[in-house]
Amino acid sequence: MIWCGGNELTTADNTPLDARHPLLGALGATVARLDPDRVWLPTSPTGRVFMNSLENIVRDPTSLHDVHGPWEYQGVRAQYDLYNHSTSLLHSEFGVEGVTNLATLNRTIAPEHQLPPTLDNLYWQHLGAWWNQTRTWTATWGEIADVPTLVRATQFTQAEGLRYAIEADQRRKYQNSGTLPWQFNEPYPNATCTAAVDYYGIAKPAYYAVARAYAPIHVSARFATMAWGKSSTFSAQVWVNNAYERAYAEVELRVRLHSVRGTVIHEWVSSVAWTANSAQQIFALAHPLVDVTEVFFLDLRLTDSDGSVIAQNRYPFTRSDTLAPLLNLPSTGVYMQQTDVKGMATLTLANSGEAVAFGLWLEDEVGSHYTQFSDNYLYLLPGETATITARCSDGTRPVIRITTGIAQ
Repeated sequence: MIWCGGNELTTADNTPLDARHPLLGALGATVARLDPDRVWLPTSPTGRVFMNSLENIVRDPTSLHDVHGPWEYQGVRAQYDLYNHSTSLLHSEFGVEGVTNLATLNRTIAPEHQLPPTLDNLYWQHLGAWWNQTRTWTATWGEIADVPTLVRATQFTQAEGLRYAIEADQRRKYQNSGTLPWQFNEPYPNATCTAAVDYYGIAKPAYYAVARAYAPIHVSARFATMAWGKSSTFSAQVWVNNAYERAYAEVELRVRLHSVRGTVIHEWVSSVAWTANSAQQIFALAHPLVDVTEVFFLDLRLTDSDGSVIAQNRYPFTRSDTLAPLLNLPSTGVYMQQTDVKGMATLTLANSGEAVAFGLWLEDEVGSHYTQFSDNYLYLLPGETATITARCSDGTRPVIRITTGIAQ
């Protein structure tokens, strides 16, 4: 716990206030008297600078104590450039925007008023002007003609951008001592914002991406971009974040590059180890892009000596300058078997087609209750399976609908 005097209290030139302010000085003295063993911050962010920006990092990397921002996806390169160079000691507010779930959007803005989804449209201006990042969306994806595709595209960059920010902060353990994404839910039905759960309590893909990033043992990749169009070589570092009080040795790390059809482009296998309560780089890789398909995936898997999977992760990439190739993935087929026991459904999912099931999304068709999924928003390669549990808030049997892809 950290005591804080208030949110974003600054002077006119955006300098964070400190104990010289009489009210904050009095509050700080009270905390020191009543709860002296806990940290006190006059405001958040505390400075010396307000904003988590590359400009501030380059100018004075030691000035980012407790910082805020940014709250928008920065782009296919800038998002990763910023978080790969972050130096904050406490990252106490930041986010990535995404359009709300389509059913919520249709309840919020009638479909006939949803186009164009720009600030020229007063509905979008009113319902989330700050987070309507049309320029970035277009630079990331190219022109998107329909609203359902826009929903899925921006929810993809929200999920990927937010989980990367959290993973990057975790890789700086213990230089970075805290990471607080903004925001969990929203109290007003915006058309687009940084919420991971929409106004009606329905999760967006970012919710599950963040949940996976906070696993006690998490394997992640550090890379420069999601779109490798101007590069001749794909490169990445593999890191593990361990929150347990035990070290690990003789763990098998298997790293694969996959095509969208599931073909293994290249594979690395290594025996790795890491210490307790640590974040460590355990591998580095590079591979020429000349023989890599237009859309490809990086798979990371850590396996213990008994064959059990300790942690795994998967990242999608393009060889384009944008993420536009993700809008034109080949179709596939997904098979689901549902078993219901005492109000909980066990869903066995299998990709029975010949291409990746991209962003496999599960939702309850009933809509009159809340359904909790143990996981969601999956990338299943051909032949892969996954087991998910689902439980309805009222104990009834969930009726599950499956969708895949951004435009798949």
